[in-house]
Amino acid sequence: MIALLLFSIIAAALVWIAGRKDAALDPKLTTVVLGLLAVFPILLISLPKVDILPVMPKLQTDHPHFPIWFFAPLIIWGIGTNIELFRIRSIAGKLHEWRTRSTLIQTIDGVEIRKLDGLRGPVAAGVFRKMVFVPADWETWSTDRQKIVLDHELAHHRRKDPLRRWIASMAVAVNWFNPLVRWIVRRLMIQCEFACDAEVLKGGVSAKHYAMLLCDMAEDTPVRGPVLAMGEESGLESRLRRMMED
Repeated sequence: MIALLLFSIIAAALVWIAGRKDAALDPKLTTVVLGLLAVFPILLISLPKVDILPVMPKLQTDHPHFPIWFFAPLIIWGIGTNIELFRIRSIAGKLHEWRTRSTLIQTIDGVEIRKLDGLRGPVAAGVFRKMVFVPADWETWSTDRQKIVLDHELAHHRRKDPLRRWIASMAVAVNWFNPLVRWIVRRLMIQCEFACDAEVLKGGVSAKHYAMLLCDMAEDTPVRGPVLAMGEESGLESRLRRMMED
């Protein structure tokens, strides 16, 4: 547990230093850090042990006995991790339900564009089967608005951001007790949004027009977790401030 906390401190420091001048730097480092945090317990068990301090002689006892409180931290950690894993499985089931009851509109570069009743904003999801869910009133949107939305969501898939978010979710499941890991995840999410916003603006969309569209779509999405919503309120202010800068 102590080793895990120390590693998370080092990881958070690396992510902070890398993004000190620009928080939108390529999130590859952040993704690698979260991936290591997700598998850290396995690494801790499998890596060879190196004795730094002299090994103390073991006490001779026929029946070693450990009090129940000795295992309490491990039990608590296991309960928290299983709760987070259950949440991830629930989200996976929700995405499957969305795919089942949605209507396929078109396919762009291998990404299915699906219309879903009850959805309030576009959502990019899927690692192996890539999808973009759009609201039921999609056909009533202007052609310009549809193009901007699809440019943003397809950028998520080109950058493999849904995979990054699943890795982040697994890192949180293993390190649910650690606020530093959650901070790294938030940094990764805003990095992904910064990058996709930049791709949309490179396509010739004016920053003012794009900012107004994001504000219109800034509503909570029905599902949290390994999905990416264009109008998420989290980090919206920093996204708007960034795109309006010279």
